[in-house]
Amino acid sequence: MSEYEHNVIYILGGIFQKTKHEQITLEKAKHEQIRHQSLPLQKYLRFSASASTILSLNQVYNILMTLKHNNNNWFEALKCIPERCLLR
Repeated sequence: MSEYEHNVIYILGGIFQKTKHEQITLEKAKHEQIRHQSLPLQKYLRFSASASTILSLNQVYNILMTLKHNNNNWFEALKCIPERCLLR
């Protein structure tokens, strides 16, 4: 994902997965040819080795709403990621 598109309907979804290597929702989207996107977390953030890059649904929602209302400002949108997860 590079920017918030105002004319697109976003469906947030997730399934609890036992490991981060399982990609059930991504595989389902590909299989059913549903357009899907990932947030460019690695482009803007550096996570600590012990931190997970898996976000909660409310974090993803907050990021999308911040992008929508702040002119696709990724730096502002990603402020909802806890600092404890990031490299200092």
